[in-house]
Amino acid sequence: MVNEWLSSPEGRAAKGYRTIGTQDGPLYVSPGFGATPGSYGFFDIRTTYRDYPFVQRDGILGYRVARWSDHTQTFPLSWVDYFARRPLAVVAERTWATPAGSDVRPFLDRYDQVGDALPLPVTGDIGENPGMLSQDGWTATATSQETTGEPGQASRAVDNDPYTHWHSDYSAGLPQQLSIDLGREQHLSGIRYMPRQDGGTNGRVKAYEVLVSDDGATWRKVATGTFPNDRTEYVVPVAPVTARHVALRAPSEHGDQNRFAAVAELDVVRAR
Repeated sequence: MVNEWLSSPEGRAAKGYRTIGTQDGPLYVSPGFGATPGSYGFFDIRTTYRDYPFVQRDGILGYRVARWSDHTQTFPLSWVDYFARRPLAVVAERTWATPAGSDVRPFLDRYDQVGDALPLPVTGDIGENPGMLSQDGWTATATSQETTGEPGQASRAVDNDPYTHWHSDYSAGLPQQLSIDLGREQHLSGIRYMPRQDGGTNGRVKAYEVLVSDDGATWRKVATGTFPNDRTEYVVPVAPVTARHVALRAPSEHGDQNRFAAVAELDVVRAR
């Protein structure tokens, strides 16, 4: 059996080898290295899901995410796994189900609703997915948003695209609040915050408050804390509650200027 890393597995399979596709680039993850699409070790789930030819033919046994990093043993397992979680889901879905040409965002919404197999308890660990509410029908607003210097609309924090983000108005200062209307009352038990994923660092939330509301006007605080200064996502658990509106308030950021807030994705944990 051959793990074909340099190119598509079709050539090896045509020569009679039993082959698994692990092609460098579209199927390659190097945790902590590539921070933006096109950079080394970055697995772009959008283009792999849409464009990569997951060929089914005799001799091709399947496809696998290639994972590599220097000194992996020195990193927390949850940190290493975080960078491969969505790529693994994308490869599984495209290998056995969805044809090429599809948008990854509806799949990510379905995947988040299902959650990961045997999820860890919701304790705020890196990249947990205990099962999220669907983002379908949500609307997002913010105390400010930057639309001149960059496309930083609040709606970009609830679009199932990890590579877009909401950014507060450059001149607005802190605190800032990103609020979500879930469309109807729903049972929830936390939020999942993803910092911006485009390589930028300003707006990375430091101190946070999680708020819920029945009407979008009167808010009650259900959690507070501090996010670490990195680009991985974290779950913040709250006691199960029913609400229509959820918000993340950012009193401070990790950046030196302490002026901005940015969120790539804000998900809501489904109460079990």
